[in-house]
Amino acid sequence: MSKLKQLAFAVATLALTGTANAAFYTLGPVGVSGSAPLEVALPDGDPFFDSFSFSLLSGSSVQFGLTSFFWGASVADLPGFSFSLTGGSGAGTYLPNVVLADDLVSVGQVLSGLQAGQIYTLTISGTESADLGQSYSLQAAALAVPEPAGLGLLLGGLGLMALARRRHLGK
Repeated sequence: MSKLKQLAFAVATLALTGTANAAFYTLGPVGVSGSAPLEVALPDGDPFFDSFSFSLLSGSSVQFGLTSFFWGASVADLPGFSFSLTGGSGAGTYLPNVVLADDLVSVGQVLSGLQAGQIYTLTISGTESADLGQSYSLQAAALAVPEPAGLGLLLGGLGLMALARRRHLGK
């Protein structure tokens, strides 16, 4: 996707959100070592609609993690988050996994079926509530692709264990 198309998408996104607060960020190429955490400010009690463009250096899956401070009593106090991906294979809307631990909330999603080198846009939307902190931190990391040799070693080891078990039961 060219820079002009990305800019057009960002402008269209802003126009469609009306009063929602929208921002567009570039994460750049994402590898297994991950991107640097990006701190994103949340509007005070308003809907937000943040878009992040990225590409994968390798593999076909990327894991996103969003962390924020949280002052609510339970997960029921959390605002609804959604992850939406555009840009080709793997596109769609995803409900994230939410983990609440002490005063931190972690929201994450693994997006698969992507192609290395292709530019994608991840949009995170929700509504900031009084229970959520002033900002969230976002980090992305490509998931490592397992090597065929490792799988072969695993299957060979399981085969040897099955053979040893069979010989042991035969005695």
